[in-house]
Amino acid sequence: MRRLLVFLSVTCFAQVQPGQLYHGILATGQSLSTGCQGFAAGQVTSGAPYSNLSLSPGSTLLEGTTVFQLDTPPLIPLAPAWTCNNTGGDTTDPSNLPQEYPSLSAVNQLTFLTGGAAGNKYILGQHGSSGREYAIIGGPTDVAQPSANPSFADGKVQLAAMKAAAIAGGSAFQLDAVILTHGETDEIQRNRTYDLNLNHLQWDYEQQDNSLIARSGLLPMFYSQQQSWGFYKGAGSVPTTAIAQWKAAENNPGRLLLTGPSYYLPSGALNDGVHKSPAGYRALGEMTGKAMYQMLVQHRAWIPLMPKTIGRSGPTITAVFFVPVGNLQFDTTTVASQPNKGFEFTDGLTAWADRILQASGPAPVYPVIFSGGSNYSAPPTVTVLGCPGAAYTANLMGGIVTSLTRTAAGANCTTIDILFSPPAPSVSISS
Repeated sequence: MRRLLVFLSVTCFAQVQPGQLYHGILATGQSLSTGCQGFAAGQVTSGAPYSNLSLSPGSTLLEGTTVFQLDTPPLIPLAPAWTCNNTGGDTTDPSNLPQEYPSLSAVNQLTFLTGGAAGNKYILGQHGSSGREYAIIGGPTDVAQPSANPSFADGKVQLAAMKAAAIAGGSAFQLDAVILTHGETDEIQRNRTYDLNLNHLQWDYEQQDNSLIARSGLLPMFYSQQQSWGFYKGAGSVPTTAIAQWKAAENNPGRLLLTGPSYYLPSGALNDGVHKSPAGYRALGEMTGKAMYQMLVQHRAWIPLMPKTIGRSGPTITAVFFVPVGNLQFDTTTVASQPNKGFEFTDGLTAWADRILQASGPAPVYPVIFSGGSNYSAPPTVTVLGCPGAAYTANLMGGIVTSLTRTAAGANCTTIDILFSPPAPSVSISS
């Protein structure tokens, strides 16, 4: 592997104001973290509204035969820039127009909430890379280093440069947090350990970066919930990494902070159901900035919009929600109104059947193991999610589904989700 860094020969601390405290933010992830498709005339933030800084884009990072963009010194005003680095550039942006990206608006939101022009000053180190799964962006705890595109190692290079530039300019520096915008490629791969991966990633940033700059204490990681499983696996499919993102935050309060969902934000240039428009990226970052402000500045716990309690009484399930601001409302403009407000119920008889479809041949029978559930007097309906044309029937023994018989292979998928359909109870919602 060849790795070449070429730095621009400009004074590192040219933009640093002396006598200040600069707060450092590191940002990683994949294409959404870099703002791919986040360009459109008249929609991108104009210039640098505050005195925040970023590392300079355009240096060359050569990994084997692939060229990536690595932000390096010198420091420049934090403003929209060509940041999408998918194999040398965003092919939907042939003119390399400035792109909005979520960590940019998160940092600006923090400055706005702390007083605007008189508020906190930040230096951003963005080192996400398009299309890269956790196995590539991860740290040394459970990912071999270096990898094909060592984003984690690049972040350490950036952090050292950020601190050095602040100090050389006569100011102090402290690292506050990491922003992660990620999960789509691991969704495609059905990464069932993604919640544990997030735990490792936060720990690695905290331990490695604390050691690098003589820092101590917690380094929280803020991340949004990816929403692309329907695009990748088909309408009605069940998410993997989105659930893992919620689970990781539940199990690691104060360390892993889920800021909220992103499905409602406007799409980017290709309207592909994955990437965002400039307004979408800006709103995504502003949501992150609000969560960071509440925890890092106000020192209050952050809990996103999520269920507080879920209880059942007979045929009625009541879900009570945490609502950070205002009252719980359902947007039926962006997302069409659904029965039961989009909630679905399964009673424990939900099977996750991985890699059971064959390319051809006779229909096999697959054993199923469950941990409880209602007894059936007749076989339930079997719904296959995310694999068009595939079909199964359920086989009962003593009222319990013990196996599935494939009746149609459909699209010859390698991974499918199976859902049984008993009668669903009604849903009651409050906040």
